[in-house]
Amino acid sequence: MLGCYNLVFTRIKEQNPQLWKLGCACHMAHTCAQDAAKTLSVSAENIIIAIFYYFDKSCKRKEELKQFQEFCNVESRKILKHVSTRWLSLGKTFDRLLQQWPALKSYFSSKSQKEERVRMLKKSLSSPQCHLYCSFLQSVIPIFDKFNLLMQAEVPMVHAIHPAILNLARGLLGRFLKPVIVREARDILSVQYENPQNQKGDQDLYIGFYTKQYICSEEMQDNTECDWYLSQFYKDVHNFYSKAVSSVYEKLPALDETLKLLTIIDYKNRDTHTFDDLVSLLEMFPCLKKELNMVKLEEEFISYQVLDIDALVEGSKEDGSQVRMDTFWHKTGQIKNSGKNTFVLLPTVMKQLLVLPHSNTDCERMFSITRKNRTEARSELSNAVLKGLLATKVNMLSDCSCFEWKPSDSLIKKAKSA
Repeated sequence: MLGCYNLVFTRIKEQNPQLWKLGCACHMAHTCAQDAAKTLSVSAENIIIAIFYYFDKSCKRKEELKQFQEFCNVESRKILKHVSTRWLSLGKTFDRLLQQWPALKSYFSSKSQKEERVRMLKKSLSSPQCHLYCSFLQSVIPIFDKFNLLMQAEVPMVHAIHPAILNLARGLLGRFLKPVIVREARDILSVQYENPQNQKGDQDLYIGFYTKQYICSEEMQDNTECDWYLSQFYKDVHNFYSKAVSSVYEKLPALDETLKLLTIIDYKNRDTHTFDDLVSLLEMFPCLKKELNMVKLEEEFISYQVLDIDALVEGSKEDGSQVRMDTFWHKTGQIKNSGKNTFVLLPTVMKQLLVLPHSNTDCERMFSITRKNRTEARSELSNAVLKGLLATKVNMLSDCSCFEWKPSDSLIKKAKSA
């Protein structure tokens, strides 16, 4: 779709040279985490998937596992499913796996090893090395989840993409580079992170509190191969972070000039941006600049820079915390002086820029809802019925849960007469 050679984007670009390409930030961050995980010696993701499908659709195995959960004094919880294309599932599955580790280890140790899958899972769950890597991934995945959650917000966030990318890169660098290197870097994107002299020692790497506790545990220290495990582990941690940072720089649009200029939408950046920045941004979107009175727009921009916006900020907060930029600019457009609107062009331009999507999570949500309604058991579901279900889900049940929704009398009357 978004490649460089003879694909959809390049074909459209030929017809419209001013087209701006921005991939889904959620997909790209997920790919960065996957690329980094591939550098590890242990494929913890495959273990999670194998465990889930071993118990899936087998009531007998699930009941047997409950007995081992009771025996090991572990809370009886189901094994979560991880799908490689789901952005936020891996962190939760690692939490559940480590919680259920004693019960799962005992369960597979008691099983006959005739089946290859059972032998593999028994070996993995009995290996301190495997436990070590799972614990490490549990501690490092939240930094990617935090970025993904921000990019999955339903409010306009295109102005926050570039700062979020820099924060993700800075957070990763701080986990394996010496603090002074990150702190004194003029440009976070030019840090020499692959230089061993800039990296922390093995003992200072961020691997998570519980990972450090496990390294000091008797299970790990009593293992005859402990030293070799740790040597390989710390080497993999360095490689993991280096690959994660390189993937962030390569796959996420950290150098995109348009994204840098779009930060002008955020009121916090009004002192760092100039009107020339706004003009440069509008030149990238000629459809917005067309028929604009640039003299009037500059006057409004200067007035906006010196405006006391504390009341606007407070009135634009959602749930008392997050400031919605679309609400902020809507309220800015309502400011009046001598009965006339002070700002007309500037709020209009900013709200038009906020229309730019920051990810394709809305599309993914719709695909997910569609798959849950048109299943294998309901493969003959007509498009008309599916359309009605989707419309009901999106429009009528957006403000409440389905079991809390009450149809109006007029709707019931229409349904009965249909």
